[in-house]
Order: sequence, then structure tokens, then C-alpha cells
Amino acid sequence: MFVRLIFAQHLKENFDIASSSLHEASAVFGGMPRIEEGVKTIVARYPDVRLIPIITTCSTETIGDDVEGTINKVNKFLKKEYPNREVKLIPVHTPSYRGSQVTGYGWCHFLDY
Repeated sequence: MFVRLIFAQHLKENFDIASSSLHEASAVFGGMPRIEEGVKTIVARYPDVRLIPIITTCSTETIGDDVEGTINKVNKFLKKEYPNREVKLIPVHTPSYRGSQVTGYGWCHFLDY
């Protein structure tokens, strides 16, 4: 709900947003299966979706989750299951110890796209 609240306040409107809901077990064992599941659910439910940002947090950054590797894996699944759709998955690394929404994050991969 926190993610929805932040975006709704910023954009001044309500909308659906998916979250992997990273819990304690994911913080210990890695959250990549949650990302895979979330992307597959979004693509199945929303036939017009074309862009899905994968936004990290300090938890996923600290434990070293392989976001790009997971995106490559999910891209292979999407090409196989949805060959006629183009869905871009964009990693957005936002560790809280590397800047903020005010100062700007240290680096973000979405600038490469």
C-alpha cells in the first residue's frame, strides 16, 4: 500500500500498481521468484501493458538480488508465451543509501532505454 500511496500522492490520481510484497523470507533467500510471479501476473491480467519498471529497494540491493538476470529470464518466458507482444522490463535500482527522490539516486538503468 505504501507504494500506491506515494505514486498516488505524486501523480494526484489513483491507479493500480503491482508490488512483489517482499517479506522476511524473501529478504533472506532472495526476492527474484516474487518478481517473476508478479511480472507474469501483470502481463496475463493487463493485455495492453507495454512497460514494467522493476524498482528495487535497499533490501534487495543489500542482499544482492540479480535483477538484470531475473529480467533476462522473464524476457525469455514472455517471448515464448506472448510472441506477439512487446513488453519492456526496466530495472530501476533505488537503494536508499545512494541518494533519494530529492537528490537523485546514484544511478538508474532506465536512463539507458
